[in-house]
Amino acid sequence: MRVDETTRIAWRPDELGTILRHQLDARLDLDLKGLPGLLGEPLPAAMAAAQVPPHSYREILGQAATPIEVLRTAKEFFKLCRNHPRSPLPPEVAMVLYFACIAVAQVRHGQRITQMDEESLRKGIAWALQRPWVDEQTRGVLIDVTSQW
Repeated sequence: MRVDETTRIAWRPDELGTILRHQLDARLDLDLKGLPGLLGEPLPAAMAAAQVPPHSYREILGQAATPIEVLRTAKEFFKLCRNHPRSPLPPEVAMVLYFACIAVAQVRHGQRITQMDEESLRKGIAWALQRPWVDEQTRGVLIDVTSQW
């Protein structure tokens, strides 16, 4: 059997939950430092302007005042992770966090940070909510956005 860059691992639900929890506690600066150049340098300014800059993805989801540019950058990071063959995350975890960033922007800022149509967004969030390994904080953010529909 040959393993190449397109080979994906089939993760068990308990493993996906562990990976999600680990990613939620990961430092933002380590993951997102390479992305601002792709997005017009908004991240450093957004972080500097934040009253309490988030340091982890858990803080992005939990803080009421997470800057919108931080959410956009994190969303793009998870979108890239979903499709990249050498992604540090399983695609399922990346997509749950992708939808969670979109949900936080919509609920806390009243802004839509995706070009995805409404039906696709609803299906994506419903899919994320059906994952048994999603933690309560992330699940809560996803449920909050569904209450606006």
